[in-house]
Amino acid sequence: MTKKNVENIADIIAGIETGNFRQASIGKYEFSVTKPNKEIEVSVCRTGKNYEDTGFASRKFQKNVKWSEVYNSINDMMTEAKYDGVTVTSTGW
Repeated sequence: MTKKNVENIADIIAGIETGNFRQASIGKYEFSVTKPNKEIEVSVCRTGKNYEDTGFASRKFQKNVKWSEVYNSINDMMTEAKYDGVTVTSTGW
């Protein structure tokens, strides 16, 4: 993972902490954060040229989550999105 990608992930986590949510990109991956009343959801969408190259993954965390747990889940989410093979048009991406 490049320094810029790590900075983007750090920006996502900073956005969670401050409530200033942003989207961030890492290559083909687009990250988004939502903060419902009791949980924080981090989502990733991988866009590709065809159906097999497109995927989506998300994780929900409690508000008091350790940010290292969020950070450590991001790589798993990227892998899951890479091989998910689902369409994401209905998710608002």
